[in-house]
Amino acid sequence: MRAGHLTLAAMPAVPAPWPVYLKLVGVAAIWGGTFVAGRIATAEMPAPTAALWRYVFASVVLVVAAFALERGLPRLSAMQWLGVALLGATGPRAARR
Repeated sequence: MRAGHLTLAAMPAVPAPWPVYLKLVGVAAIWGGTFVAGRIATAEMPAPTAALWRYVFASVVLVVAAFALERGLPRLSAMQWLGVALLGATGPRAARR
């Protein structure tokens, strides 16, 4: 190997399974759709109300997913509950310190 010259070993081409592509398309569709939905929502209601409904909807979806996939929500210790309460009361900046 000479200075300034780098050779890499050839890697075999491994095709990605179709579920990977399906998930990538799903993420792009959901992510792109949020901008359109946000524009429509803020035209119909005040921004704080739209944000509230966005978080309510997301919370319901996540709780349903947790029960469907994990058979419930995880049990938290007292220290974890304290961290969750601090995060909820003050936001992420105070919880990192």
